[in-house]
Amino acid sequence: MCRLLVAPMLMLLFMSASPAPERAAPFTVALLDGRIIRSEDLAGRLVILNFWAIWCVPCRRELAEMDAFARRQGNDRVVIFAIDVDKARAPARLKAQADAMGIPIAKTLPRGAEAYHPIRNAVPTTYIIDAHGRLALAKAGAFAVGEFDRLASGLIPREY
Repeated sequence: MCRLLVAPMLMLLFMSASPAPERAAPFTVALLDGRIIRSEDLAGRLVILNFWAIWCVPCRRELAEMDAFARRQGNDRVVIFAIDVDKARAPARLKAQADAMGIPIAKTLPRGAEAYHPIRNAVPTTYIIDAHGRLALAKAGAFAVGEFDRLASGLIPREY
């Protein structure tokens, strides 16, 4: 009798799988330089959306680490967008910061703002979308030094 109960229970245990990562919501990024980037144009790349503010020291440290990571991996594999949450900031000052950082800065998300926004109003907030368009991470707050590198390295597309 015990075997009759245990066998089906074991089958159910092994058949259950962890849920697949959810498909990332589509978005459009309006960059300071006037370019419009659509998520559909980024297929096959690791995409990082980082909500930040120029006055946020952890944000600037984190973006520098993300930029270094992206440069090591190459633009064909990783793309980062720094989305400014400080609506009052002058675009000229942001452009100077963008040039210094080397990361495209966006003022708005014309499409996707309902899905991507600072979690609990925290800056930085980071969303990572894998090369297959799945939401791999949504994180409020700064990464510890080296944490982003370790996490993102495991998500880099080998071949698409």
